[in-house]
Amino acid sequence: MPFVLQSTQAFCIYNRLDGADSTLHIFDTLLSSRSFEKTIRSGEKECCHYSNLDCNSYGKPESGKDFNVRFGFNGDRPEDGIEMRGSCDGGGAVIFRGSSMDNVSLLCLHSDGVKTSSILRPT
Repeated sequence: MPFVLQSTQAFCIYNRLDGADSTLHIFDTLLSSRSFEKTIRSGEKECCHYSNLDCNSYGKPESGKDFNVRFGFNGDRPEDGIEMRGSCDGGGAVIFRGSSMDNVSLLCLHSDGVKTSSILRPT
């Protein structure tokens, strides 16, 4: 089955981590009771429209979006993992790949169609 990205009208997170039991937990750095916060299993995605202020506080597709993420590889709970920070556009797509913390990567497809690799850094 080919990998197809959701329209860039939404902030979408794709879990393409290796292993069927690898999960990630992602949440807004400005965490509030209404903020975007999801646990995503391997092969799945979660999206939120860029105009939804719970997902993108500026409501524009090109607005920068910072998030924190934890990974659970090989059945480990992501909530027990090291918290990392990344960023992309509020109307972009974020794709996580890798098989461990040693090789996890983040690809950002920006709202204007430009692709960049982004560095995850510890919080």
